[in-house]
Amino acid sequence: MNQEKVNNSGASEAANLAGAITRVAETAANEEELRIGVEKLLEPTLQRLGISVQPRYERHIRRTILTAPGRADALYGHAIIEYEPPGKLSTEKGLASTKDQLERYLIGLAGSGSQREATLRRVAGIGFDGHSIFFLRYRGDRPTSAEQASPKLKSTQLPLLVEESPKGSFSVAGPIQLPKKTSASFCFTCGRCAAAL
Repeated sequence: MNQEKVNNSGASEAANLAGAITRVAETAANEEELRIGVEKLLEPTLQRLGISVQPRYERHIRRTILTAPGRADALYGHAIIEYEPPGKLSTEKGLASTKDQLERYLIGLAGSGSQREATLRRVAGIGFDGHSIFFLRYRGDRPTSAEQASPKLKSTQLPLLVEESPKGSFSVAGPIQLPKKTSASFCFTCGRCAAAL
């Protein structure tokens, strides 16, 4: 199969998926209905695209010195999807809360130690409320400003528990509003947005 055919097939699948997700979002009354509806759509779409991945749901994210434990809604390989109640990402507070939650999950997924920075560069977060979507990636090449950096946790009683915050920062693309009527242009918008990370 030539590359142009693959690109057209992917764009077509993405446009169909976006339309189906929009229909699910219109009827979802809460986060759980949205998650179940979207997850039912993702599996067959990924199969048609030849993508083999075994999602894990309510994946426990371990605690590190820098993060509290939590449960990610869906983990697809190195991508965490965090579903939110419909409309939550349309508010500044809702968007900030979801972004912070995803940052903690990504740091927790990466763990501690010397491999954390490399692992953070491989993982991604996706926040989705049925109306809007955003993407979150770690950028090791973009140092965190002093006022945004998580404080270095220190304990005089437990010196082995001192841990540095990640050296880079998280980059957000979005939120992108899902159109009421979907078209292939939505998919290309997401492609450009995700590539900018």
